[in-house]
Amino acid sequence: MCFSALSSFTDQYLPMAMILLLFGLQQALEGMVWLSLGAHDRVLVNHYALGFLFFSHFLWPFQMAIAALKLETRKVFQRLFLGFAIVGLLYGSFLYFPLLINSHWLSVSILRGSIDYQIKVISYQPWGPWLYMVLCLMPLILSENRKLRGLGWLILGALFLTKLIFYYAFISVWCFFAAIISTYVILELLPQKSQENLASL
Repeated sequence: MCFSALSSFTDQYLPMAMILLLFGLQQALEGMVWLSLGAHDRVLVNHYALGFLFFSHFLWPFQMAIAALKLETRKVFQRLFLGFAIVGLLYGSFLYFPLLINSHWLSVSILRGSIDYQIKVISYQPWGPWLYMVLCLMPLILSENRKLRGLGWLILGALFLTKLIFYYAFISVWCFFAAIISTYVILELLPQKSQENLASL
């Protein structure tokens, strides 16, 4: 009985917990981009940049929807989040996988102390960035889980801050802010007693 309950809890919260780990891996890859840029090794820069972009352009458009779906009990929103995940998977594939075939579509440089990723897509559409932001953020903001909603609003705030101040290196800086903010999910995964102890410090 206890094992079954633990297994159900793990299955339910695993995609949410993975957000923190995946952001950490993404930032580690960008650290390697920095080191490769410093070494002027364009081959390694391209490899590590593709690793970073695997998360930003392929994974996040559907991972957030999966995290929201696993914690959702409302049937209508379960179907909605499943739709978000499917569209996100397709859109992420459209953005990312052509870069693996056409390496010249990716240019990486340092701009004003940040990494600037210049990326070509098969067919640029002005609504593309809006679709990306909706796919990444709306499942979190619409979730019935309070912590996921909070995470969504915090990442949305980081988006506006990045657009306002760090627009010249949007991809890198927004992902950096989102990675920091994602530590917020720890509060959801800590036992209630641990949360009370932290609050009393």
